Amino acid sequence: MSNRKVKVKICGVTLPSQAREIAALGADYIGCVIEFPKSPRSVTRSYAKQLRDALKGTRAALVGVAVDIPLRELLAMMPHLDLNVVQLHGNESPEYVKRLRRRGVEVWKVVTRENYTRFAGVADAVQVDAVNPMHGAGGSGMRSDWDFARQLVDEGYTTVLSGGLNPDNVQEGITRAQPLVVDVSSGVEASPGIKDLSKVVRFITKATMYG
Repeated sequence: MSNRKVKVKICGVTLPSQAREIAALGADYIGCVIEFPKSPRSVTRSYAKQLRDALKGTRAALVGVAVDIPLRELLAMMPHLDLNVVQLHGNESPEYVKRLRRRGVEVWKVVTRENYTRFAGVADAVQVDAVNPMHGAGGSGMRSDWDFARQLVDEGYTTVLSGGLNPDNVQEGITRAQPLVVDVSSGVEASPGIKDLSKVVRFITKATMYG
C-alpha cells in the first residue's frame, strides 16, 4: 500500500442535502451526472447548480459527469455551473479535452486499453471504468480492469479507479491499482441516486485509512 493519501469521489449524487452531508463525511469530490437520460442518476443542469450551491463552504469539489454533450453546449454550461472538474465518459476527442482545459477546467477522461495513448498529456487524469451494456457509459456496478488501471499508474498517468467499487473491496482495489482517486456510485447506494450514508462512511474510512 502506498503512503500517498487516496482521494475519494462519491458519484451519482442527486440530492443537494446529501451532497452537503457527504462532503461533511470527508469526500474529496461529489459527482453528478449531467443530462444523460439513460442514467437513473441524471440531473438537469439547473439541478446540478443546486448541488454546486449546496457544497459552498465545504472542501469538496463538484465533478460534472458528461457523456457526449456537444462541446459548445458544455462550454455554455460552465459559467452557470462553476464545475471544479468535468469527467468525460463518452467518445470525446483529444481536441475536445484540450478545448475544455483551455477554459481552465480540470478534465478526467475515461479511457480504454485501445485509446488511452491518445490522451497522453492531454487530460488531467485518465479513468478506468466498466462499461454499462445498456448505454455504453459507466455506472454499471461491474468491476473494471484493475490491472489496466495499475498499468496506467506505472506508466505515469494520474489515474482514477471506478467501476464496481464498494466498502468491502475498495482496499483491495487501491492495493492492486494504486490510483490517486477512487470513484464509487452504486456501491454506496440505497437506490439509484440516493446514497446510503452508512455505506459512504465505510467506503471513505476504508479508502483513506492508510492515507
